[in-house]
Amino acid sequence: MNIKGLFATVAMGAIVTASAISVCMANPGTQSDSSRQMRSAAINERLQHRLELLSRRLEIKASQQNEWEEYTRSVSMLEDRHWKRPDADADAASIAHYRADRATVLAKVLTAIAEATDKLQKVLTPDQRKIFNEVSHLSMFGMRHGQGAPGRNPRDGK
Repeated sequence: MNIKGLFATVAMGAIVTASAISVCMANPGTQSDSSRQMRSAAINERLQHRLELLSRRLEIKASQQNEWEEYTRSVSMLEDRHWKRPDADADAASIAHYRADRATVLAKVLTAIAEATDKLQKVLTPDQRKIFNEVSHLSMFGMRHGQGAPGRNPRDGK
């Protein structure tokens, strides 16, 4: 795996986790509890691994540790919460309320991540900030379908 591939893997951690959890929760009837728990544990493990890789790549200093820990705590809030799903025979309103409640919680978590990201970014050196920004761009503009960050051609490394 080349360095761009490593960056992409790290960058996609939070977004992939949020998406995977959302997909898993969208169709509750198709998964057993043990299957959901195993998938959730695997997602959480990948998230923690990606955060560890990013920490090493950024070379977080002791003076930045508090902000880094706040950032990792906020990102870790994306981990599955094992919501009580509506019963299989639930009516449309119950299902809509369930989804709205989940979306509200996710919005609060993403806001906490944004605030922690802002604080962390302020204590990073210019070189660290460059890496952190690149990781964020890769996760937003997608390593899906072979795309890179805007203005970059992943095939020629530019």
